[in-house]
Amino acid sequence: MGWQEFFKGLFKADINAKVADTVQTGDGDTFKGCTFVINLNIPEAAVEQDGKKVINPEKLSQDKLNMLLALLNSRTQELPKGETIVLTTKDNNWAEDIKRKDSAPDVREILEFYKDKIPAADLIILRQAMYIKKVFLERRNQDVRNMKRDIRDKYGKRGANITNLCTAGYYEKDFNEMYEELSKIYITEDKIKAKFLSLYDPYVDDLPCSVFVSIGMKEEDIEKQIVTRLKYGIDYIKVHGIGSSNVKRVKKVISVLEKTMSIEKNIIDDNNVITAELTFAKRQED
Repeated sequence: MGWQEFFKGLFKADINAKVADTVQTGDGDTFKGCTFVINLNIPEAAVEQDGKKVINPEKLSQDKLNMLLALLNSRTQELPKGETIVLTTKDNNWAEDIKRKDSAPDVREILEFYKDKIPAADLIILRQAMYIKKVFLERRNQDVRNMKRDIRDKYGKRGANITNLCTAGYYEKDFNEMYEELSKIYITEDKIKAKFLSLYDPYVDDLPCSVFVSIGMKEEDIEKQIVTRLKYGIDYIKVHGIGSSNVKRVKKVISVLEKTMSIEKNIIDDNNVITAELTFAKRQED
């Protein structure tokens, strides 16, 4: 994949181009010699203005946006008979911000870990969610709200769930621990990945109905997470746990809850991997 493929369909003429080794920023008007600019203020995905090819990433299709992010991340690319592209924005930060955050060691490490473990579509969402988390930590609250809304619009409920799980640290800790615990139970990598996906997939889909029992959680912590969901009117809850100690804790908590609540349960305990589906009877109002 290269810039030629990215530009295909955006402009009438075929384009050969190369990216400048150092991405420059500006107001979109000061670089007289530049051929292509990024400008977030134009109303269309791609237009020709004053002899320049101008692109607004926020208006691109998801495929084109993913392509652009990948090209920015891969630094300099050369195509025959090319000329320099200068990436600019009115805000002076979009291109540099994406490039800097996406290349941060912690982001690269997480994306590399999940590369062949979660669906490809989820990885694309996770990449964007990691960027949103970085922006969130910089307290750019309005930007975060807008970006979260965009992800929900593009990917629906699953996209929103992945973003929330990422912000809450699940991809750094909980899902990582889940995979490591499964590695202690199953021998082959294919079996580990298949089992991980069978737990991960419904967890993401069912949020906030799911509770994942991670290492170090006490029985009262598990009970609190379940009761909190009940308070919000969620009467169907799936509890996931891995490892003999977690399996025992989950079963004990369910026994405690059954003393005061009516619960219809379906418990699958497969080789110290537990999934407990709990349906709580609705309480009658006094």
